[in-house]
Amino acid sequence: MTRRKLSNRFIVTLTTGALAATGATLGDAVAAEGDLPPISPATLIDEITGAGATTDTAEVWDIGATDLGIMWDDGTGNVLTAFGDTFAVPGGSGAGTGNWRSNVLLRSSDTDLSDGMAFDWALTDESGQAVEIIGSQKVPGEEHTTIPTAGIEVDGRQYMAYMSVREWGPPGEWWTNFSQLAYSDDGGQTWSIEGAPRWENTEADDDPFQMLAYTRADGYVYMFGTPNGRLGAASVGRVAEDQMLDKEAYEYWDGTAWNSDYSAVQSIIDPAVAELSVRYVPETEQWHMVYLNTNADLVLRVGDSPTSWGDEQILATQAEYPGLYGGYIHPWSEPDELYFALSIWNGYNVALMHASLDDAGQVIRPNLLRDASFEMSDAINVEGGWTLQGAGGIDTNSAWAKVGFRQFWVRMNAGTQQVTQQVTLTPYTDYRLTGWFTTGDSAGGGAGEGFLGVRQSGPGGVVVAQETFGDLAEYTKFTVEFNSGAHTLVDVFAGSTMTADRWVQGDNINLVAISDPGTPPTEEPTEEPTEEPTQEPTEEPTQEPTDPPTEDLYITPGFHDVNGRRWMTVCEPYSQTDRCWTYIWATQIKQLDGHFHQVNGWAFNNLTYTPSPKSLWVGNPLATPGEFTGTDGRRWRTECNTPSTGGNGCRSYAEAQVIERVGNAYRVVTKMVFNNIVRFS
Repeated sequence: MTRRKLSNRFIVTLTTGALAATGATLGDAVAAEGDLPPISPATLIDEITGAGATTDTAEVWDIGATDLGIMWDDGTGNVLTAFGDTFAVPGGSGAGTGNWRSNVLLRSSDTDLSDGMAFDWALTDESGQAVEIIGSQKVPGEEHTTIPTAGIEVDGRQYMAYMSVREWGPPGEWWTNFSQLAYSDDGGQTWSIEGAPRWENTEADDDPFQMLAYTRADGYVYMFGTPNGRLGAASVGRVAEDQMLDKEAYEYWDGTAWNSDYSAVQSIIDPAVAELSVRYVPETEQWHMVYLNTNADLVLRVGDSPTSWGDEQILATQAEYPGLYGGYIHPWSEPDELYFALSIWNGYNVALMHASLDDAGQVIRPNLLRDASFEMSDAINVEGGWTLQGAGGIDTNSAWAKVGFRQFWVRMNAGTQQVTQQVTLTPYTDYRLTGWFTTGDSAGGGAGEGFLGVRQSGPGGVVVAQETFGDLAEYTKFTVEFNSGAHTLVDVFAGSTMTADRWVQGDNINLVAISDPGTPPTEEPTEEPTEEPTQEPTEEPTQEPTDPPTEDLYITPGFHDVNGRRWMTVCEPYSQTDRCWTYIWATQIKQLDGHFHQVNGWAFNNLTYTPSPKSLWVGNPLATPGEFTGTDGRRWRTECNTPSTGGNGCRSYAEAQVIERVGNAYRVVTKMVFNNIVRFS
């Protein structure tokens, strides 16, 4: 049989997903045309291999480029991790060059994965360089390489399955000779296949157990399998824990029962399923399976048994992580989370990712930022994503990215340059914002201050929280944690001030909730007034007030019931006055994951600057008639001395994206909307 020989084993998208039409009931929002693709829920923790990883594996063990990262608990307080084809340096467009090893083995005792996964041991030779666990012929057409696919520990013995790859084919296809079990009795330092089972491939190259995943439950080791390549279905077998080396002791699911007849195997998940990783969670009695699906997205399924599985849930998409594959679960992940190893083909290294789960195993608290990896376009123009304010763009040199192909950059010798993204939050919820940055300049350093933060949307939006940084010689992670308070709409911003020629590059900016919504402030006053007013007004007002009598709710903190509606006002000091945000409990149309939904919640109504002397506002655009553009690119219009403001105030209208109804559908438009009012005393 003659096959085309290609080295790239990254799969291209096989099909284009289509949304099925469904009947709408009264009150359902109607989705507009051009729904946006889903946002990848999982977040980057850090790379675990390569020169930029938590442990610099390139410097320590000459592992500059590798993939996969199959992990298992070795039973002694460590996690063994087996990687695939390994090289000294990345190749730039997949795989690598120099010191090719078919596989390598690392060990980690790192118990705090929130800041990355460190390694403290590798299987090495006398020179200290990592060496192969299992050798290979390295002869295409006979045995090109040997790739680990699964690992598990039972009674102190380490077991590892690997596939003997005969030949690489077109993207997503390769052909194997067999799948082999190997074992080690000295913690992974030496390995043997003597007396261990082997699953030979068929003449049609469709044996269902060429690539494996192991997990333990109820005294059995469950062996999940797929054929070679990324186009097959998933099947499952099992064996008693103490009989793993006895091939005759294995049973296979035949669609209704466990059967020792190998030819009776029936699949448990239809194609395409690739590079499985499975865990059993005793605390919830759930089974979790991660794999690459038909669209080459990384997905999670949750099952109530090893043979019964729920629907796919996206963890990471090809759109936001081009060339992703792998997805191997860290065995020390808690029941309510998944830490997993994700490979990226072009950079050819492995990153540690994280996702949160609820009690039912459903993905919750997802990343909220679209195009968090800056991979969806060669320009900052992704719909619903980032906006550039100043001078900058997208770098397409993958060597400059933290992970993947692309990253954003800003550069100038003066002013503020930044990218921003508007995002909807849940009030009174804790959030974590993370991002990776590096800097450079032609001024010898100290040419500006970088920042990552969150501010209220709209002109003059106050900063809720931020971190700043100076000069950075390499990608550095920054974390901003904050509570949303009463805010439902904020801008995430990242960039730098510039005082001389300076540039900032940023990548992988993620925003996730880290708590359930809290309790709003109490609506009851904390205490009664201590005394009566000191005097009566000295005269009657000379004119009628310009606003209705309910104006007080706009500057009085707390909850209010006015005209049959529920209101909430939050105030804070601003220069020599106060400013107050007022929200109303209302039904709104919001765009979530590319669809329009009708939701109830607190909606922004008004921003009011409490009465203060007009002299304090001289030259301030919020109190000066005209049209303005801020240094960050935001546009607004201010009106003063009009019938709506009277002679004692100014109103500002900001350019913003709003949702409008057109017939039976909704659309997002950009227009000027009322934002705030300044009152003069």
